[in-house]
Amino acid sequence: MTVDVMNEEQDTALSIALDEGYEEVVLRFITAGAELSSVPHSELVSLALSSRETLLLHALIASRIDLSGAVFLALSDIAYLPKVHLLSIVSKLIKAGAKLERSEKLDNVLHYQIAHRGDRHAIAVAARRGLLSVIELLLANGASAVDCNDQGRLP
Repeated sequence: MTVDVMNEEQDTALSIALDEGYEEVVLRFITAGAELSSVPHSELVSLALSSRETLLLHALIASRIDLSGAVFLALSDIAYLPKVHLLSIVSKLIKAGAKLERSEKLDNVLHYQIAHRGDRHAIAVAARRGLLSVIELLLANGASAVDCNDQGRLP
């Protein structure tokens, strides 16, 4: 039996676990080979970052899903983690090819909408949080220190 069977509403076990926010269950379905195209990648990324479930994040990176906006979301949503953990997460996301800009795909995430204050790039969020080591990492990976937010303000 496959983990991708659907109920009458066309939900898979993975989509149900994701809707309910059960990060460990989502991780188990992914490791069991669940088809990730049946769920919004933005919701998977949001769950992994908001739950601080690093094993889930690693599984998502390994599956090569779309990580658009993940760096921005990580800085917006989990900036209160110890800086060394945040730096590690951002570094892994960048190495996996995540872009540094805000993503419309993740704009539906409530925490994301509240936190970005019109910012368009991860470096602006890092500057708001005073995360010098993250700023250095972002600059080393192509971020601009002179990009303005939606209101024309610099980071």
